[in-house]
Amino acid sequence: MNKLEVKKSTEFALEHHCISTLLESNENGFFKYFSRSTISFDVAIISKGRKHYKNEKIELPDLHICKVKNAVVTGKCGVLQGSTLIKDSLPPWMTQDNIFKNRELLKRAYHLEAPNDKDELFTHPEAEFDEISEPVVVLASCTDNAFSHYLFESFAKLHIMLNVDLNKFKWVVSSSIRSYQLNLLLDAGIKAENIIKKPHNTYLKVPFAIVIESPSHNNLWATPASLLFMRSFFKGLINKNPMMKATAKRIYLDRADERAAMRKIVNEVEIVDIAKKNDFSSYTPGALSFSGKIDAISNAEYIIGQYGGGLQLCFSARQGCRIVVLQSPHFFRAFISFMSVFFGFEVINIMGQSTATSEPKHNNSELLIDQADFEESLTQIL
Repeated sequence: MNKLEVKKSTEFALEHHCISTLLESNENGFFKYFSRSTISFDVAIISKGRKHYKNEKIELPDLHICKVKNAVVTGKCGVLQGSTLIKDSLPPWMTQDNIFKNRELLKRAYHLEAPNDKDELFTHPEAEFDEISEPVVVLASCTDNAFSHYLFESFAKLHIMLNVDLNKFKWVVSSSIRSYQLNLLLDAGIKAENIIKKPHNTYLKVPFAIVIESPSHNNLWATPASLLFMRSFFKGLINKNPMMKATAKRIYLDRADERAAMRKIVNEVEIVDIAKKNDFSSYTPGALSFSGKIDAISNAEYIIGQYGGGLQLCFSARQGCRIVVLQSPHFFRAFISFMSVFFGFEVINIMGQSTATSEPKHNNSELLIDQADFEESLTQIL
């Protein structure tokens, strides 16, 4: 059980000015692949019969790829060098100031111990060690068990490796990786034998660990280059897959699946009926294959859906697509409007209302969509 300190690669490693020299180096190093920037955009919101615009300014931080010598991969995606936890392997929002406010995440995702009575971090005393002799890329991220988090925070890391032979490395993913997630890596050109499904409760000793800071954060922002990569990649899959079928031009993405209780729209039946009267076809993303989701969204000219449940795949939608986002008053995300900056969508957000049984301030509480607001949104986009 070793006590750890937290350091970012920029504090101890050599800066490189291109990825290729970093990957060829035999020492600790880093490369800044994205420079801090501010992206400003307007969010159109309909609420209680009134349409208004809210200006959002999103601060994107500097992001790095680093190479750590004689490293240990812990938990899903943590990287250690001796008694140092590499900050680059933590999510962008975790800082020196709040790291000990996230003890449960450190234990669950990183297999580290942070005792409640003191601000100290330790390796797990009963961890099992495995060892390989090849360099690894840590692809996993701490929240990538969720559908959209895997795409934006883990898979999208590949966008900075486009000019690299992906099979020169082993790729570390969680042992709980889902089949569609694994298939995406295979579609990207990574061979199955180069994918390491790492159990959470083991430590993996490697000669070098390559750590890519996630190019997205919690469905709030993503780097433009990572979004363009995702759009290009999935468009390519559609073009190569003749089995995909053209779908309706007007689609409603419902939540009639195993996640129906999460941010449930209590009057969704009535909302779907209104949509169908306007020639929308209803799809349940949870009942579609991954390629089916992409196919439906990429063919649509008009899309309606609650935030989540597959709507984040709108990066694959056609330019000029018009999108109505049904938002929870307890969990509002402007990510679809953020993406419209880069892809030319027209987006209207309908602010839902709390119900008598909504749990105050709970992200997943049920909500109601005002029918008049919904009909007004259709008037504006159709």
